[in-house]
Amino acid sequence: MEIKILNSILFKELMPWAFDTHSIKSINENIKKVGSNKPNTETQLVKQLQQLLTGYTELSKWLTIHSIDEANTLKNHSYAIDFPAYNDAI
Repeated sequence: MEIKILNSILFKELMPWAFDTHSIKSINENIKKVGSNKPNTETQLVKQLQQLLTGYTELSKWLTIHSIDEANTLKNHSYAIDFPAYNDAI
């Protein structure tokens, strides 16, 4: 899924430098709707992507074709490291 969206950003309809100014308002509204909710499952994430891609029918159709496992939960893969206390080696 990521490669298709990345390809659309680099070469097709999602190029940020090629946006029309009249569509920016609708994009901002979609981001406000989706941005406040943090997805916990894969289905919630796909629903957020579909909301963001409402103006792009080709990507929206492609996203609905792929099957999604509802049991998959999203995991946060960022970790914090506790460094040891500083000791002067000299």
